Amino acid sequence: MKFLASFAATLVIFVSAGAVAAQQSDRDRGIDLYRDGKFTEAMVLLEKSVAANEKDRAAWLYLGGAYVHAGDETKARNAFEKSNAKPTVPQPKYERSVKLTNRPRPKYTEKARGNRASGTVRIAIELRADGTVGFVFPLQTIKQDLIQPSLDAAKGTQFERAMKDGKAVTVITMFQYGYWIG
Repeated sequence: MKFLASFAATLVIFVSAGAVAAQQSDRDRGIDLYRDGKFTEAMVLLEKSVAANEKDRAAWLYLGGAYVHAGDETKARNAFEKSNAKPTVPQPKYERSVKLTNRPRPKYTEKARGNRASGTVRIAIELRADGTVGFVFPLQTIKQDLIQPSLDAAKGTQFERAMKDGKAVTVITMFQYGYWIG
């Protein structure tokens, strides 16, 4: 009887580990497809990945990016919002992570100052393998006076590219810009 209980427990561990590995594999293949510009194919695997683990930050970020490229702003916004969860699976590893070399500050416009606009603007940003900024996608739909200066600042970002397996890769990350009236 002890043997059967031990065998059953071992089987559960292997099945669980296999499910996590398959989920990570879907995520990693989805990210690779995204980086190859195959956004529709990437969506299928990334949707499957987040269905298996709702706290996979990387899967949510790249899924949001795929939705941006597909023109679905609502799904993109939802995916990026869900990327805030504390990850429960290992995140992608790089030989060298993205290094920001210039992150311009947004300009607090006279219009925003006149409206006494304050708060934080969160932006999803695509830092491409070719060294350029891809999309900049605002998560807020409020504080309109603050969004455009934030987007403009994000577009001016300069960076050293992330490296994986000896080649530069596209990375999606989040920026925050704070505006406070003193």
